[in-house]
Order: sequence, then structure tokens, then C-alpha cells
Amino acid sequence: MTQTLAITDTSFERVINGAVLMMGFYIVAPFLDVFAKLASSQILIARITTFRFLVQAFLMLPTFRLTNYKLRFSRSLIQGTCYERYFKEY
Repeated sequence: MTQTLAITDTSFERVINGAVLMMGFYIVAPFLDVFAKLASSQILIARITTFRFLVQAFLMLPTFRLTNYKLRFSRSLIQGTCYERYFKEY
């Protein structure tokens, strides 16, 4: 008796979708960096970084919705991250 492992269509499609999204990011990322460097003379770097984070999070929301992925963060994790990012002196 021989058993073969079959790749289901859905898992293969997910791999292909992930690869396409990664390639798209590798194409777009350098342009984001160029525009950020050009704008840094007029806009604060913290504002550029925050805007880029929010845009990327907004663009990822449909992906989370389509895959039914649940984001669960504990309150202590969020508080610790905010403390590290905004209140800790370096």
C-alpha cells in the first residue's frame, strides 16, 4: 500500500497568493522608501513612520477578514509596547 501526500488546491492557492503578495511588497517597498526620504526634509520622520504603519495595517485588514484570522493581544502586551515606544528614554 502506498500513500501519497496530495497538496490540496486551497493550500496551493494560499502559497501562491502569499508569494504574489511578497513579490508585490518587494516591488513597492523601495518606492515607499524613496518618497519617505524625499518627504523627510519637510515632514517629521515620526509622522512618516506612523502614517506608513497605519496605511500598511489598513491594507492588511481585508486579508485578515478573508482568512478569518483573529488578532488577539493581551492588555499587558499593548501597554508594554506603548511604554517602550513612547515613554521610555533611550
